[in-house]
Parts: sequence; C-alpha cells; structure tokens
Amino acid sequence: MEQLSPWSRAFLALVSATLGLTVFGVVQARRDARRRRLWITVSTAGGVVSVCAALALAATALLSTVEAAPVAIGFDDEFTLRSQADEDIRVGALSLDAGSYLLSAKLSVDEPPKKPPKEAPEADGGVRITCRLDAERDWDIVSVTVRPGDSTPVALSVAHTYRKSGWAFLHCRVTSEQPRTTALKQVKIIALRVDSTRITQLSDAPASNI
Repeated sequence: MEQLSPWSRAFLALVSATLGLTVFGVVQARRDARRRRLWITVSTAGGVVSVCAALALAATALLSTVEAAPVAIGFDDEFTLRSQADEDIRVGALSLDAGSYLLSAKLSVDEPPKKPPKEAPEADGGVRITCRLDAERDWDIVSVTVRPGDSTPVALSVAHTYRKSGWAFLHCRVTSEQPRTTALKQVKIIALRVDSTRITQLSDAPASNI
C-alpha cells in the first residue's frame, strides 16, 4: 500500500467498499423476503460500481508503468552566434518531463582564418566564447578562446531533478568589446533520465579516503 498513488488507494478502497455492499445486499435479500427487490437492487448497484472502480484501478496501474523516454536529444548542425559584447544568446532549448536527469551539452566553436591585413589591419587574437547550460537552479559554465582558423570543442554537464515539466537551456556569448559572428557547429543537448540525483562538493570527502 505504501507504494500506491493516492488515486490507486482511493479506487482500491472504493472496490473494497462496494464489494462489501454487494455481499451485504445478497445476504439481506435471502433473509428479508419482503424487501428482497430492494436488496437485490443494492447488491447489483454495488457490483456495477465495484467493476467500474476495478477497471479504473487497472487503468491507473497501466498508466503508471508508462514512462517517458530514458534519453532525450536536441541538436542543431550549425548555429550562427551573432553577439554583442557579453550578450547572452539562446543557442538551444530542450523540453523535459518531470523527473531526474543527467544533462550534457556539446558543441564546436569554429573561428574563420584571419583576414588579410588590408581587410583587418588590427591584430586578431581570436574569440573568447562563454557557454552556460541551465536546468532551473542548477547550471554549468565553460569559457574557451579560439584562435583564427581553429576549432575548439565545448562540453558542459549538470544533474537536476524537475518537480514538474521544464526546460534545459544552452546560452552562449562572445566576450569581446566589438560585436562578432561565430559559427557553433554540432550543437547537442542530451538528457539521460535517471532514478535520482545527488550533488555534493568534492571537498566533503573524508581525509582518510584520500
């Protein structure tokens, strides 16, 4: 009974009560000939309600076995990041049902080769990208510097339990004094459903175990 939902407990109690009423009506119909029709009606009504409640209980049990997909993936082959200085841009979002998840995000930051001096006379040391994976109050953040002509991978991860359906968001920004356009390729947000999550600080480990 402890593992039954409130609705299942209510239907089970209704089945028990109506079955008892059905039996009581049958017994009284045999004992009380003058009101036999009344007791038969009571017994029949109790039986009908009992069957309906049992069907509802079975449907509830069946629905409780239907679980959301254990893995959810959102992807974008290429996202063009047009960002002002330190302006957060939403790169992707993944809708999730209530439950516990291990979330991860990955992408590749591609910086085009340095332009010829006539087109870009100022020195170009590359671009610095900061990305953040948000799951309500839990988050992870990573910053990378990409030189011209290079491609740098970015990976983030976070564990979170959603009390109700929610979203996982991936934001990125260019840390630059001037607006820039950068290509983010093979963008993915992956959610692996787990039974539960537990987050602790690594420094909390006892010294004897080091």
